[in-house]
Amino acid sequence: MKKILFLLFVLISITKVNGQSKYSILETKQDVSIKYKWKLSKENKKQLLIKFKNKSKVNQNINIEVGFYLNGVMEEKAQVATCAKKGFFNNIFLTVYGVESEMLTNEQIEDEQFKLTLTEFILEETPVCEKQHQ
Repeated sequence: MKKILFLLFVLISITKVNGQSKYSILETKQDVSIKYKWKLSKENKKQLLIKFKNKSKVNQNINIEVGFYLNGVMEEKAQVATCAKKGFFNNIFLTVYGVESEMLTNEQIEDEQFKLTLTEFILEETPVCEKQHQ
């Protein structure tokens, strides 16, 4: 039974490592990383996927604001607020937040003049995670 559990753990770990390799790190602060990648939604619209990894020893309330810039001008911004629990097991299956631009087209997002910038990154230690999925 222990061998089966170990094998299952190894398979899940390998799957998670491969799945996370497609994400890029936007920023890291106080052992909390913001990772992102672009994906096409069901409506064939570019969607920004964001997830948070908390390697600190405390629960963290997280508030971020991401700016979508085209030709140096902020065209749009998006906010995400959540709580990331401490601990190894809470970082295995991370919640993914999806953000779609209401103003920019796929072509504009793919343009070399487009830039994704973190305009706000606020962390607050908390004894218990209550804030989720905003």
